[in-house]
Amino acid sequence: MNQNRMNDTVSNSSDSTRPKRGFTVQQAIDKAGGLGRYQCLLLLVMIISNNAPGLVVYGVAFYELQPPYLCTYSEPPSSMVESKNSIATIPTYSYDGSYTGPSYITRCDFETICATGSDQDTTLVKYEIDTSSEYYIYNWIESLNMTCTPKSYIGMLGALAFLGAALSCFFAP
Repeated sequence: MNQNRMNDTVSNSSDSTRPKRGFTVQQAIDKAGGLGRYQCLLLLVMIISNNAPGLVVYGVAFYELQPPYLCTYSEPPSSMVESKNSIATIPTYSYDGSYTGPSYITRCDFETICATGSDQDTTLVKYEIDTSSEYYIYNWIESLNMTCTPKSYIGMLGALAFLGAALSCFFAP
């Protein structure tokens, strides 16, 4: 007998003459009394509480951003000759005042600075962070001297910051 009742329900559910049950969203809001002050306040609180973590989440990318560097070379590097990326050519002198030749300053990235083995540029004399660049931001890379730290470790630092925030919710909700 249950089988017959089930077949009747299935056959009736496809009948287009049967009125549909339920409400549209607007009908449900109207039936509940409309959108009052309480509902607007509750909506505002929910939006703010859902967007508050964005202040931390969006900032992590800036914490981990590699700053722009200026490299000083004893000879003009091939990248400087090819791209005309030279910032300055300055004369250099030793401590006793004798001229040692020109130094070539150009923009470079952390891969150039941290290269090892056969990829290492032996003419690189020194590097510094280009604080005058429009892309410069003081962050973890500079404050913790993480120029040659692998990217996976830097990413782990951001992940552990989130883990710390999540675990702190157990103690201070």
